[in-house]
Amino acid sequence: MTLEIVSRFLLLYGAFATGAVLIFMYLIARFYQRSSGDKTRYRWFLLPIFCLVAAFIRNASTNQLAGDLFSFMLFIIAGVFLLPLSIHLYRVMTDGRER
Repeated sequence: MTLEIVSRFLLLYGAFATGAVLIFMYLIARFYQRSSGDKTRYRWFLLPIFCLVAAFIRNASTNQLAGDLFSFMLFIIAGVFLLPLSIHLYRVMTDGRER
């Protein structure tokens, strides 16, 4: 019983930490678009957030932490959308700056 409690605690801790980082990135992108006028596509950051929330809820509701195909696909979809969004935000924010 204690191993299940510890695994659910770690799952929820990871979910909140990941969610906080993604919400922070969303707020950064929204602020940068409003202040500079450059398109950051900050609304698209909501898709990975919702996918990760759904995957974490699915993992928390089942007794297995691995082997759930639906939550695994949600994690993959979130990652596939998050990587180009992050790269785009980085390039928009650092465009024209010299090293």
